[in-house]
Amino acid sequence: MHDDRNSPHPPPWKLLIVSGEDGFRINTREELANLRFIDRAIDLVEASSAEEARRLLSEQEEIAAAVIDRELETTNAGLELAQHIRQELGDRCVRLVLRSRQPPSPRERHHLLFDDIDHLLGDKDLQGENLRTTVEALLCNRRGLHEVNEEKRGLLRVLEMGAVLHRLDDHQALADTLLANTIELCNGVRQAEAAHLEGGVLVITTAAGRTEIIARQGDMALVREKIQQDLEQLILRLVHRETVSLRETLTLRTLNCDDTSLATLLLHGDRPLSNLQDLLLSALADHGAIALRRMRQIARLKAGYREAVQALAIAAEFRDVKTRDHIARIQYYVEEIAKRMGLPAEKAEEYGMAAITHDLGKLAIPDAILLKPEILTSEEYEVVKQHPRIGAEILAHSPRFALAAAVAHSGSRAFPGANGPRR
Repeated sequence: MHDDRNSPHPPPWKLLIVSGEDGFRINTREELANLRFIDRAIDLVEASSAEEARRLLSEQEEIAAAVIDRELETTNAGLELAQHIRQELGDRCVRLVLRSRQPPSPRERHHLLFDDIDHLLGDKDLQGENLRTTVEALLCNRRGLHEVNEEKRGLLRVLEMGAVLHRLDDHQALADTLLANTIELCNGVRQAEAAHLEGGVLVITTAAGRTEIIARQGDMALVREKIQQDLEQLILRLVHRETVSLRETLTLRTLNCDDTSLATLLLHGDRPLSNLQDLLLSALADHGAIALRRMRQIARLKAGYREAVQALAIAAEFRDVKTRDHIARIQYYVEEIAKRMGLPAEKAEEYGMAAITHDLGKLAIPDAILLKPEILTSEEYEVVKQHPRIGAEILAHSPRFALAAAVAHSGSRAFPGANGPRR
């Protein structure tokens, strides 16, 4: 489809006239010469046969309506052409009128309903004011159907894009994807009145008033030029619920992430957003806000997990002063090895955090044995050897510590030929 939104004039409505009578085509052309509907002219596409009409339909885009003679090459050629449009081309939006001098038969009435043909009209209904009224009604119906289909298509895209946002687990990737998807979604609306977005920014503002641009697309200098003021000051005024005056080519949408921060989408284009673009933007922004809140919640849970693991590891360290530096070294080496093995940094950190709990089971070992300076007896050593199992059992009470439990339990394993530690 051609994008005519940057054109100074909206594209004309395309009306297909299929008639073997030159006089009817000439008369229709003259009657509709100066007709405009919603500030758009009428562009006639003419065919003298059903065969020619089929060719034009394969070449032309966005035919809004068609007036077709019922009788063309054959008695039913016009009806068959209408069926071709509906069933083979799958176009349920183009509005159809069959021109006929005879009333429809019962079979034709069935096809009028089944193939969604708007009218079957005689010559007197397709002349003068009646013709103009009929064409306006067809275009009005076409416009309504197009808007419904565009809204449906847009909302389906919102669902698809929202699903992608909810699967992301990286904050920067979420910000970049949300901004890019917002611009793509709005620019994908096929309406003459739709705006074309040239770029924008996503800004995070904290409760303390600090602002940070976390994603950008397009020319930032152009953004600042259109705002005509400092971006950070603009966002702060919004946070404090002050009235903000923006150029009509700018669109601003706030996303409540949580109690501590506010995200703001600021988009610039060639004109104000259409009603449908505004609706779709709001729907996607809601998905973005939910995804941001979810990511913040996950970050807090992960922080709580790290604090809990560190607290458990510290508790074990305090039992045995000699192992404190050992714990820190273990975490560092495990993370480095995991990275060298090709694991992502976040996964490597997860293994490092799990590794520091490998001696957690020592909490259950009596001080008389754990802190004994002399060599352990065989019986005492058997007690010490239970600490990996005990640590795994402690950690197994929470699914969140599953990896840590596995690491702790693996502490009982040794390389072939190695002996367990003895004091």
